[in-house]
Amino acid sequence: MGFVTPLFFWVGLGLIGIPVILHLIFRQRGKTVVFPALRLLQQRYEVRKRRLRLQHLLLLLLRALVLFLLGMALARPTINFGEGLPSEEAPVAAVLIFDTSPRMAYRFQNQTRLQAAQSLGLWLLRELPRDSDIAVLETRPMPPRFAVDRGAAKTQIERLQFSALTESIPKALEKAINLLETSDKTHREVYFFTDLTTSAWPEESLGALRERLKAARGISYYIFDVGIQNPADSGIVHAQLASEVMVDAMPASFEIQCRRWGPAETRALVGYLSGPLGKAESNAQTEPVKRVQETVEFAQNGTATLNVRIGGLTQGVYQGYFQLEGDSPLGVNDRWYFTIQVRPAFRVLIAAPQPAGQHAVYLSQALAPETLRRAGISRYQCDVVSYEELQKQDLSPYAAYFLLDPPPLPDSFWTKLRDLVRTGKGVALFLGRSLGSIEKWNAGPVQDLLAGQILVQARDPGGELHLRPSLYDHYLLTPFRSVAGSVPWDMFPVYRYWVLDPLASDAYVIVPLSNGHPAIVERSVQKGRAITVATAISDLPEESPWSMLTMGQAWPFVILANQMALYLAGAGDLRSNYFVGEPVRLELDPELRLTSVLLEPPPDVLNSDTKEATLPVRVNVDPESHEILISATDQIGNFRVVAREAGVDFHSGFSVNCPSHIMNLDRVSAGLLEQTFADVPMQIARDKEHLLRQVTAGRTGLEITPYLLGLLALIMALEQVLANRFYRSSPAAPSTQSKTAPA
Repeated sequence: MGFVTPLFFWVGLGLIGIPVILHLIFRQRGKTVVFPALRLLQQRYEVRKRRLRLQHLLLLLLRALVLFLLGMALARPTINFGEGLPSEEAPVAAVLIFDTSPRMAYRFQNQTRLQAAQSLGLWLLRELPRDSDIAVLETRPMPPRFAVDRGAAKTQIERLQFSALTESIPKALEKAINLLETSDKTHREVYFFTDLTTSAWPEESLGALRERLKAARGISYYIFDVGIQNPADSGIVHAQLASEVMVDAMPASFEIQCRRWGPAETRALVGYLSGPLGKAESNAQTEPVKRVQETVEFAQNGTATLNVRIGGLTQGVYQGYFQLEGDSPLGVNDRWYFTIQVRPAFRVLIAAPQPAGQHAVYLSQALAPETLRRAGISRYQCDVVSYEELQKQDLSPYAAYFLLDPPPLPDSFWTKLRDLVRTGKGVALFLGRSLGSIEKWNAGPVQDLLAGQILVQARDPGGELHLRPSLYDHYLLTPFRSVAGSVPWDMFPVYRYWVLDPLASDAYVIVPLSNGHPAIVERSVQKGRAITVATAISDLPEESPWSMLTMGQAWPFVILANQMALYLAGAGDLRSNYFVGEPVRLELDPELRLTSVLLEPPPDVLNSDTKEATLPVRVNVDPESHEILISATDQIGNFRVVAREAGVDFHSGFSVNCPSHIMNLDRVSAGLLEQTFADVPMQIARDKEHLLRQVTAGRTGLEITPYLLGLLALIMALEQVLANRFYRSSPAAPSTQSKTAPA
């Protein structure tokens, strides 16, 4: 037990002697007079005298106890269930964790949430005991360490800035616990300054956090809630490009998801675009100009999805952003940046049995429909040849190759094709009735492209067999993710197929058949990729087709074929839009022979008041892969990549945005936090006084003054009741003629 004001304890202890002294001073002694006739009365009186003495001693004890409890109450005693002696002024080891995510830019009463956290942090810094170990952490990835002194910690708090690259509070707390375990201070404390949103406290990480908290005993946790109970804001959650790579005159299509917190409102969504980058033609815009505008109707706490198209794009790289017009408390989520690459159509070579045009019609129309070709906006330029023509064809201009129902071909052809694929191209083999002898396929250079050994031909004449994707994580299946449960794969049966067994060691089954056998299998061929499809799609209706994938309303096949062509051509790896923290890989044309490029970062939109300028950074080009690699991005906006050397004028770029969960303003439930911190002392505060009371109780223990005051009142009442009863019932003293009784 300890005392907040121990002086009063000793004062109260000394006051106990006052009732005893008064009792001794005022005690009366009786005079003895011998009177034999009253001897019987004398004996009876002695009994009553002893009872009266006991009553006086009881009252004496109660009055002494009243004075003792009064002194104890003034001393404010506490009970400490932790380690060490309770003391409000003893040095502590304290870690202050500040949430610096972009979400903390929410402005309320002309103050951002980070500014509110800084103000409270500076106040708390002044309240911490002298000689304390103090560390200032933020959710931006940083190594934890104690500050040199209180002044250094103050400077850290004053210089806090928003960071797009941010960690969750549980991850920062793990660092804080590890740091506190290195301190020799008895009292160890962690202070959180956060808006208590679900994005700061992801539920999937709280289970592991609870186990870590159990293992780290002797630490007190204080959460200071600087968030808004009922936020009112609208923002862009995500803007998805239909394709990262466009072709000439093809419009860029976006699906834009927006969200509203609070009452309903109407906002204008405007799209701005600049580019092509580095072009000096009259149609090139160096500054973003308005290209599209839509009206967004937000319901209360609702979402809105818009489909927006921007057309009139020629070859080159374009950058822009979508903006929700108008003022809002959290302006950073009103804007979404994007980069578009516009390039010539991919050249695709399709080989099929004679007549090649008829057997390849399903695939060629799926990739390059007649209407799109005539309009000049087809993504692919498809050339169709027979297998006799294929062996004489120059394969180098093409980005991808489709071999439909291939027959046995010379090893020289397979060697040439394999070497081309190794440079980064792609090939798809659709096995069918023309395969011929299995032995010719299970040996030689063709095995470097096939997904495995061909075992046997299998049949299902009943039409019960069909494709059955189980995972949608591969690039080929990404368009099906949102409709995975509604794709009618069973409407397109597979009657005959080749069993691949065993598969190559590096093979990956993208789509199996409903009986579990591989249907679409991929394997890497150095920089390129090869896909094996175990059934045919080129049979004409009168040829007893091996599958019905291309028949009827075959929209799943159209999507699958387009994704496969993009993937084989390498467009699946061509990204221009990233999230914060993701590595950026930008592939350059080997013919440019660039050794380095200049990376021009955008202005720091999160900390617009900062005086630090964003300077270009030189990045080396990998001489083998002809790529530049940026390990991680920590800033949002449109980045530009420029190279001017040896007569080359190169311009490209990419965009970086925050993941949608970082901007989520939904509040975390108090019950979830209480469950996470159930095994350790944790308090949530919203004002300084509340926090100060909780911290004092945490350091000194539980103050029992209220309980002592209650007990004091009870004893005083008991003393009054007993005193009134005892004095009222006290026997009268005998007459002076016989004997004077003592008091």
